[in-house]
Parts: sequence; C-alpha cells; structure tokens
Amino acid sequence: MLLTNKGLQAASASVSTSLQVASANVSLGVQTAAYNVAAAARSVGNNVENATGTISSAVLSLGTNVETGTGAISGAVRSFGTSVENATGMISEAARNLGINVENATGSLSNA
Repeated sequence: MLLTNKGLQAASASVSTSLQVASANVSLGVQTAAYNVAAAARSVGNNVENATGTISSAVLSLGTNVETGTGAISGAVRSFGTSVENATGMISEAARNLGINVENATGSLSNA
C-alpha cells in the first residue's frame, strides 16, 4: 500500500509538473503572440508616420515649386509688360520723328 501511495504521489507530481510546463508554454506562446501583434502594429504606425512625413514633405515641396513658378510667371508677365511699354515708347518716338520729318518736308516743300 505504501509503495502504491508513493507511486501515485510520484505520478501525481509528474502530472502536475507536466501541467505546469504546459501552462507555462501556453502562457509564453500567448505573450509572444501578443508581443508580435504589438510589434507589427508599431511597425505599421511607424510606416504610416514615415509615409505621412514623406507626403507632407512632397506637398511642401510642391507648394514651394508652385509659389516659385507663380513668381516666375509673374516676373515674365512684368517683363513682357515692360517690353510692351518700351516698344510702345519706341513706336511713339518713331511716330513723332515721322511727324517731325513730314512737317519739315512739308515746310521745306512750302518754302521751296
């Protein structure tokens, strides 16, 4: 009876140890899975932040390019306007010269 009792205790201890090991393995597996999910979520978050930063940088760069381009267009328009003014002045001066020449010639003709 004593041998049987010790055998049962040993078997019980062995089963208990096996259950504890199994429980620890399950717990470790659950913790590992949870950590992996959290790490994946953090990685996704980082990727989103990085992508957002890149997009923001691209948008800022685009905005700067648009502003610069608009300034260049405005500069070109101003330059064109100045050229037109200059050309108009030249045309006006040529017209005045022509008028003076016509008057002179007319006067010369009249005098002659």
